[in-house]
Amino acid sequence: MFLRGEYSHRARTCALIASTTAILITGAGSAHAAVSLSATVSPSNSGTPSAPTPASVNVTAKISGADVGNPDGSAATKSIEAKLPYPLLFNPVAFPACNASQVQARSCPKSAKIGSGKVVGGAAGGIVENLKLTAYNGKGYSLLLLVEGTTPLRIDSVLRGTIRSGEDNYGMSLLNEVPDNLQQPVPGVFTTVTEFGLKVDAKKKVNGKTVSYISTAGCSGGKWPFAATVTYRGGKTESATASAKCSS
Repeated sequence: MFLRGEYSHRARTCALIASTTAILITGAGSAHAAVSLSATVSPSNSGTPSAPTPASVNVTAKISGADVGNPDGSAATKSIEAKLPYPLLFNPVAFPACNASQVQARSCPKSAKIGSGKVVGGAAGGIVENLKLTAYNGKGYSLLLLVEGTTPLRIDSVLRGTIRSGEDNYGMSLLNEVPDNLQQPVPGVFTTVTEFGLKVDAKKKVNGKTVSYISTAGCSGGKWPFAATVTYRGGKTESATASAKCSS
């Protein structure tokens, strides 16, 4: 995790609170917090296992009723996992892979970029920051997010998500684990993300054929299932499901 900028002691403290909030895909959940999830896949007309259809996937998670900046720390997010349906096929080996240092230095090949999105974060005292996400194909079946913000502070960070096999109706999942020092960036201060959205839409031509980072290979029941699970520092979990329309 990297942060840039110079601040006074007070401003630096506020900066850490706000920046870590938005960067980490952390979240907060009080007893009345709720996680909602929406997902779209385009095109909705699915391919087949023998002839997958290149696709783009857009997923947005929101947390409402969260106790932003809860001082006891129980609402800070320990991890968040997004689950994607089995008929969505990942093809990361078709794209160049970068490491975090390359992403930070803006030295990744242009074709390593696989998507974009945003994060909205907040902390105690009404601090809110909107951040831009740029997603890159990472090494070892990972996804690297470059997180950038300018107000109320300058943010320039890289976050790693691990792609792994799913379970039940889900073929793959993206797991982000938040280290302790980022759940609590300043002693006694904890952070909340209220919205996280990411669209993965990378495609390229190979020998005249379109190759996609994500493709569809089937549709069952007219919908593709999605899910998200947030695990909090205090041990509580919040889950949400969504579906995207599909046809064969």
